Amino acid sequence: MKILYVAMRYDYGQKSRGYSFEHLNFYPTFLNMGYDVTYFDFDVIAQRYGRDGMNKKLIEAADKIQPDLIFSVLQEDEFVYETFRILTLQKGFLTVNWFCDDHWRFENYSLEWSSYFKYVITTDSASVKKYQDNGVFHVIRSQWAANPSDYFKLDIPHVYDVTFVGMPHGNRRQVIHGLRKKGIRVKCFGYGWNDITKYGWFKPIGHWLSKIPYVNALYWRFVKAVKRTSRVSHKRMIEIFNQSKINLNLSNSSTNASSQIKGRNFEVPACGAFLLTNHVKGL
Repeated sequence: MKILYVAMRYDYGQKSRGYSFEHLNFYPTFLNMGYDVTYFDFDVIAQRYGRDGMNKKLIEAADKIQPDLIFSVLQEDEFVYETFRILTLQKGFLTVNWFCDDHWRFENYSLEWSSYFKYVITTDSASVKKYQDNGVFHVIRSQWAANPSDYFKLDIPHVYDVTFVGMPHGNRRQVIHGLRKKGIRVKCFGYGWNDITKYGWFKPIGHWLSKIPYVNALYWRFVKAVKRTSRVSHKRMIEIFNQSKINLNLSNSSTNASSQIKGRNFEVPACGAFLLTNHVKGL
């Protein structure tokens, strides 16, 4: 079976952030199942050819490969509707897209795209009926998982009481602050936690430094370095999971988003580690 695999290679399309969830889980799974997989990493290709060029390259790749399946994980507006209209409706390819965030952007994203695929996959049980209510019946209910080749138990001791790996979106800072006020030692890893430029006391200082000739360049280099310091590699993340007595999963990453089941619900248990997660319908 030939698969044209269409997804981001890097997390949020940024090489500095390491590999994406898709790259670590979907891609190797297809390979391990013995399929003939052609990787169309649209984040990398778009950087080289631009958005329009990348869209054209996908159609060209499909014409050349003639895949049995085009499996995609779209993120935002990387593609235009016309590209998948041509692939699905005009050329007749079997196209399947995995929608990641139906619990909070069904109406303004997934539903708009759904008619351009032969099948759509959702991890949100409530969205199945919403698709059907809108005349979309080619929907598959699935769920996240973790690749055991990349998430596994290590024979190492605990060094952290409580940890959280992720970015300080939504109310996560407030939650962590509340735990620390109760005397719970929480260590956070991920973009933004060490970013002192986000604190109120630093903003006037930063504004002043950014206006000083010859100093402003050093200031912006400092800001960039600070933002980068909290990033952890995939290897280090696995170590953190295993070294933690309790791993927190604060899945409500957006202040406007409902709680949701995500990959972390499976990644930490796959490492044989303890996960404490908030209540999510369907979990």
